[in-house]
Amino acid sequence: MLVAVVLGIGLVPRFPDWDRYGAPRTRTLAMVNMMLTVLVPLATFALALSLGQTSMYTSAWDLLPYASNIAVAALLVVVLVGIFGRLLGAVLWVGVVYLVVFWQAATPTYSRMLPFTGHTDANGLVDADTRWAWIVLLALAAISVARVRRSVPVGLSLRVAED
Repeated sequence: MLVAVVLGIGLVPRFPDWDRYGAPRTRTLAMVNMMLTVLVPLATFALALSLGQTSMYTSAWDLLPYASNIAVAALLVVVLVGIFGRLLGAVLWVGVVYLVVFWQAATPTYSRMLPFTGHTDANGLVDADTRWAWIVLLALAAISVARVRRSVPVGLSLRVAED
């Protein structure tokens, strides 16, 4: 998740300037950066799994369902940084992730409706189901932020959308 946050903040540093001065292909670059922010952390996680040790109790591949947490976190950082800017978006991301994780831990009966996996449900079993609805919803939001807004924070957009 930390890799996603660093990429989400680091890949959009000059988009407001590019947008202000009418630089070409801002939208294309925003889409590429959005994809990198999501795929690089997932690839890093897959590499860590492939290099992981197998114990007699569990395999490293048993952690594969937690990749959905990385996807949700990366998509959320793209949306928040693209709408609110680097600083406020990162602070909001930390707050939202903290609140969701706290809510899932405090109310296990509702944990299946929230975006992260790995919490104990009401029956005491570890919930490792992928949250496809959240991933699709956040992917659509991230694509629209990158395509329509060009990942430029709301207060800094000065020109009309490109066609």
